[in-house]
Amino acid sequence: TDTSLQCDTARSSKQDSLIRLLLNVEDLQPKLLTMLLEKLAETTMVQEGQEETQAENIPRLLLASMRWLDRIVDGSGMADKIMEILSVTSKFHQVEVIAALPEIVPATQHNTIAANLHQMLEDNQPLVSSIVDCLGNLDLTPELVQTTKDVLIRNLANSTFQLSELPAVIEYLLSSNNRKLDSLNDLVKDIRDHLELTSKVKPSQRVGPSSVRTRDNRDNNFKKSIECILLDKINIAMLTERKVFDAWMNALESVKEAEEMKPLDLLVIVIMYKNKQRRRVVEALLKSKIRHGILTEDLIMLTFEKHPTALKQWMTYLQDIADILITSSDKTISEGPGKQLFVSAFVSLGETCQREIVAQLVTLVSRANTALSVLAELSREHCEMLAKYGWYL
Repeated sequence: TDTSLQCDTARSSKQDSLIRLLLNVEDLQPKLLTMLLEKLAETTMVQEGQEETQAENIPRLLLASMRWLDRIVDGSGMADKIMEILSVTSKFHQVEVIAALPEIVPATQHNTIAANLHQMLEDNQPLVSSIVDCLGNLDLTPELVQTTKDVLIRNLANSTFQLSELPAVIEYLLSSNNRKLDSLNDLVKDIRDHLELTSKVKPSQRVGPSSVRTRDNRDNNFKKSIECILLDKINIAMLTERKVFDAWMNALESVKEAEEMKPLDLLVIVIMYKNKQRRRVVEALLKSKIRHGILTEDLIMLTFEKHPTALKQWMTYLQDIADILITSSDKTISEGPGKQLFVSAFVSLGETCQREIVAQLVTLVSRANTALSVLAELSREHCEMLAKYGWYL
């Protein structure tokens, strides 16, 4: 609590509240904790949507008084009580309670808490991000870490997660602290197999009146931003630990048919190209997939159509890849996917990127005949778009 301005004997501007002082008295702590948790449940029973109108966030203050206590007398009883209370609080306050669990519940009870959180995940509670973040902060046994991973992978395979929840899920799965038992190669392969960035549109979601279209545009912008966050999580994991990079390479190398390739694969390849020390390996993988007809022009077009925002974020590396492919002496590479990368990028990524692409093609004409072929195709198929940049030509 804040120290009164009239007080001249306090040691600092902040000090423990009376409740916190009493919680450090062992004889009082069990009953007082029970009373506070029950009061927490009572104060969260406000009308749905009215939480922010409370003069003070009483539940947050109650949780703050229970954080980082020197000693918990009855850890088991406290864990049982807090999970009981969690089941009856509003969704708004459940987020705060879940976030506070690692700081309130003693480490000896973290496995018990995790088992309850696993059940909440199985019940499709709309609190996935909070639960996953909490599980990442708990001190769990290797067996429970493996169980957590299995629950997340199973729900990922069943498509029960919302797109907005995927960044937290992927971050947990790829975190080095949460991989004590499982094989990293198998884990990344599971993620690659089940992670879907392209959501299917239901009939009820198709474009209708203008108000519906406006809402759909907002939803699409939100999905695109989540895609970028998700890919950033994968990028950070690969930069943080080389084994994660190698695991993604193994997952991509295991794809042997064009039908198995996904837009996610191309996005990950672009991200991997950021690693300057491993660029030769990525180039070899990319060219091999093209030569064997696994990475096709159709996949490139689909990826640009569905994920232009994510590709725009990595435009510099996308240009480097396109440069390598279009200047290849192998016509299967330069006149196929190499050419299609430039065409799709020009059509899908907006004016700023279009200027860079035209300038790059003009520079490449002296080194690669395919660059001139790309400009010729753009002049035939997208004449109006290319005309804006006539002064480059």
